[in-house]
Amino acid sequence: MAWVLLLRNADFARYLSWGPVTSIEESISFLSDTMFRHQLGDVAGWGLVKKRENRIIGTCGFTNWDPESKK
Repeated sequence: MAWVLLLRNADFARYLSWGPVTSIEESISFLSDTMFRHQLGDVAGWGLVKKRENRIIGTCGFTNWDPESKK
């Protein structure tokens, strides 16, 4: 649920290339796609967690990646 709230937060989403999500279903789809892409070894984002609080505080990753040129 914390990830859903973060993705829906307009202040957080202004730094993302895709903007805020608008529904729980969209959040679930986003997370499912990210996990699937990660399992394939494709480009996928990571969640940033504040360990002491076990709380997600952000995301990072590549928006574009060319595996052949490694750029």
